[in-house]
Amino acid sequence: LFIAGVVGVLFHGSFVATFMLVGAQRMALINIVSVASFIFIWLINRRGRYFTAMALVVLEILAHQFLAVRNLGWDAGFQYYLAGLPALVFFLPPGRVVLKGAMLTVIALSFLGLVTMGRTAPVSGLDIATLRALEAFNIVSVFGMLGLFSGIYAVTAHRAEARWREAHAKAEHLLHNILPVPIAARLKDDDSVIADGFDGASVLFADMVGFTKLSQEVSPTDLVRMLNVIVSRIDELTDRFG
Repeated sequence: LFIAGVVGVLFHGSFVATFMLVGAQRMALINIVSVASFIFIWLINRRGRYFTAMALVVLEILAHQFLAVRNLGWDAGFQYYLAGLPALVFFLPPGRVVLKGAMLTVIALSFLGLVTMGRTAPVSGLDIATLRALEAFNIVSVFGMLGLFSGIYAVTAHRAEARWREAHAKAEHLLHNILPVPIAARLKDDDSVIADGFDGASVLFADMVGFTKLSQEVSPTDLVRMLNVIVSRIDELTDRFG
């Protein structure tokens, strides 16, 4: 949402200068209000009210496109920005399905309203060359916005998967430190009681001479590290010789 706010401020800020140059002062004023709106939304998002901030982003874009189409007409291409709004809705956290459905419904109905409004004469009488330039810019901007959203989603998904793999590897390492690998694998596949019978078995008893004195001379960390090396070596010898 921070990136969306930055993009919104930059876009509307550039439109302020553009509309001042072409003589569309009303649209310049509308974009000044939009810049202030995105700054306000950013402040709300910083307070942790993510759903509220995202809903305000959607409402701001809807209101801005309505005013743009009403003042400039359909040929300026501002209605195309509504194509990117569903992507913003899907960026919301899980849950609140009713709210998301309501937002998508409002977006769809708003586009239908813009289609009807686009058939009426615009308020601002910009020349056809300026309108075509605005349309081209808006189309490119919409595709750029969708590309940005796709990139954010891909990066976020990649990072989430990397964190999951790291947590899974740590859990596997911890489990293998507690249980033998075959037993750990069977526990993951079957949660029933594991009990095997053997006709014969050997038991190894090992006594470390001078361990009590050694434990008083080394740090606990070094002592546990040494025990881990010894026990691991015994396990390797047991696997090797049976």
